[in-house]
Amino acid sequence: MTTSFRDLARRAEALEPPTFDVAHLVDRGNARRRRRRAAALAATAAAVVVAVVVAGTALTGAHRRSSGPVTPPTPTPTGTPTATPARPLVYADDYRTGGPPPFWKIRSIRYGDRTVRPGPEILHLDLTDDGLALQATNGGIYFADGSGVTRIGTVAPQISWSDGDVRSGQAGSLLAWFSPARPTPFLIVYDSHDRAVVARKSIPGCRDDGACRVMAVVGDRVYVDPAWATSDSPRRPIIALDLTSGSLLGTDPRGLAEEMRGRPRSLVRGDSFENGEVVSEEAPFTARGGFLGLRRLVPETGVFATGGFDGTGRRLHLRLPDGFRPAAVDYSLFQWLDDDRFAVMSGAVHNPYGWNGFRGYGDILVCDIARQRCDLAAKGPGGGRYRLVPHLDVPN
Repeated sequence: MTTSFRDLARRAEALEPPTFDVAHLVDRGNARRRRRRAAALAATAAAVVVAVVVAGTALTGAHRRSSGPVTPPTPTPTGTPTATPARPLVYADDYRTGGPPPFWKIRSIRYGDRTVRPGPEILHLDLTDDGLALQATNGGIYFADGSGVTRIGTVAPQISWSDGDVRSGQAGSLLAWFSPARPTPFLIVYDSHDRAVVARKSIPGCRDDGACRVMAVVGDRVYVDPAWATSDSPRRPIIALDLTSGSLLGTDPRGLAEEMRGRPRSLVRGDSFENGEVVSEEAPFTARGGFLGLRRLVPETGVFATGGFDGTGRRLHLRLPDGFRPAAVDYSLFQWLDDDRFAVMSGAVHNPYGWNGFRGYGDILVCDIARQRCDLAAKGPGGGRYRLVPHLDVPN
């Protein structure tokens, strides 16, 4: 079972005994995008500790999960997954520029059918099942659920745009970041449902030089990349903190990708689900012939094609809205709304024409795998304005 036991326990306790059904609590799959490299950071090599028991890690919840291998056997496609809680669509068109960096300081955020005005100027958006995680320009980390805004932590203040230091999974309630402690930063894991820090741990090899980043949150595991600024190798060592056992486990990006195969809210591109490439949430989609397809390079020919699957083996062949005129560039996935639906935006990455200088910039499509179609959810902002979305670099 790949379900987060923290989430399963919480949902089980909330149900009345006559209606309790474990089948509705399964698989809080998470897929995280690959890390962007920052050229300004100093080169750093980091040590990796494998299978070290974490002393002093704070854990909550009545259930614990054995660690098991970080890279489990590849599962068989399971067809249509059981639905898990939906997240509202999130984006921001309201920001200001000018003044000292960082630029594109977000002032208000569209959160489903509500508008959230956090107060502090925001550099980076993320979200959990419970609300918004916001990284402010002053280094503060805030959480907003639509009814209020609370400061929950601190990272080193940013002086330029970035893809943010706070990470969440594509499902669940966990957030993770590194505190700015000296000389050793601590990995902080926060549960947005319980509104509490559930782990605070120094990770071997991670120093206060910005070289160690949270790479992904998958279920009850937080993946840390000690060499994100110096290496892009799929064989580079990364560390997983398992919250259910309190252990540090060693793996690499390939192991993380294979753990996501078979989970909802992940993607596999290629002609074969079993042999295709597991891709991150910023995966590019191309509009072609009235359909939206997962873009991939065919090594044998050196040309791009479309084709792929969701993490459970369902083929992606997504029809565009009738009469819709696609944008001039590719679309990028930036958010999963539930196990069936994800949101893509034109121009978020892979954009050769300037961030917002082309037809269709900022159009958001919500694509439904079960229905095999996409619908226009929000037209681009127009007027030379940017649109800022969760998880990805600013500007998007």
